[in-house]
Amino acid sequence: MSGGGPLAVAWECGVAAGLARGGIDLGSVNFILGTSAGAIVGAQLAAGADPEAMSKAILAEIDGVPPRGATADYPLAAVLKLADLFKLAVTGDAGRAEVGSYALSAATLESEAAYIGRMAEAIGFDEWPAADIGLVAVTVADGRPAILRRDCGATIAAAVAASCALPGLSPPVSICGRR
Repeated sequence: MSGGGPLAVAWECGVAAGLARGGIDLGSVNFILGTSAGAIVGAQLAAGADPEAMSKAILAEIDGVPPRGATADYPLAAVLKLADLFKLAVTGDAGRAEVGSYALSAATLESEAAYIGRMAEAIGFDEWPAADIGLVAVTVADGRPAILRRDCGATIAAAVAASCALPGLSPPVSICGRR
């Protein structure tokens, strides 16, 4: 399941609900792989969340009901910097390590603990579900991708937070001594 911020969360919830209405339960697949927005939605599906209820929670935003784990608006300068960081990230491990260095030095609105807590609230739980799920993250020191699974040494909320972390907007997440 792909990344793409709140729009991707909404789209993926809607697709999952539509598929469920057609008799396809994404929560019953053999393996779910998600990154960022896909980590949020994938974790909920792996834990057995009802896709219809997930999509209704997204639609409630129209009526001013914020989603679980919503955050305040990010500083515009930090958001605008993301485009340059994304361009650097696609150049390979060295480019992603440079982005990681920036992420480590950037001030963020919340602490690592608060960020993980917000992600736990967003997905609605903190323990790994029984279903097999992997969440994609990047190690800031060397820019290498990592697939975080039940045996990664962290809660699923920390793994989702690591997958969702955006440099300069959210803090890098520590998992077994690596960020």
